[in-house]
Amino acid sequence: MRTLSMALLICLSLVGQQQIRNVKSVYVEPSHGSSPSDDTFNMIRDKVVSHLVAVAGTADQANKITIVDDPDKADAILRLTINVQDERPEFIRINGTVRLVREDNGEVVWADDVNVRSRGVRKSVSSAFADKVAQDFFKAVAPKEKQ
Repeated sequence: MRTLSMALLICLSLVGQQQIRNVKSVYVEPSHGSSPSDDTFNMIRDKVVSHLVAVAGTADQANKITIVDDPDKADAILRLTINVQDERPEFIRINGTVRLVREDNGEVVWADDVNVRSRGVRKSVSSAFADKVAQDFFKAVAPKEKQ
């Protein structure tokens, strides 16, 4: 099942490569999934927003995509589905699916499967998850260099 899931995500990613380049503004939808609390979802969503804004502000990404705080002002919605697992007191895992959906027609233009496992506090694993989402997102947005 996991292999089928990954294959589907890869196909969606390839199909959406052109459409993702037309996206200029993104709203990060509040997270949903399985977590010990709503506070955890809010923290992860806020960290994803912060990491996206930080990466968007770099010279490589400047002026390409704006992260907005109002879904009505977005070209696309970034949807997070998250499962937070406390495996043992010292290990925490966040498994997530991230989808970028065009606001005008509902088309999924990018998707990613993000899995992070960390030893220690929830804060560090949530930051690692947010950073991975931001890095993967902007890697997908970046124009491919011609060889």
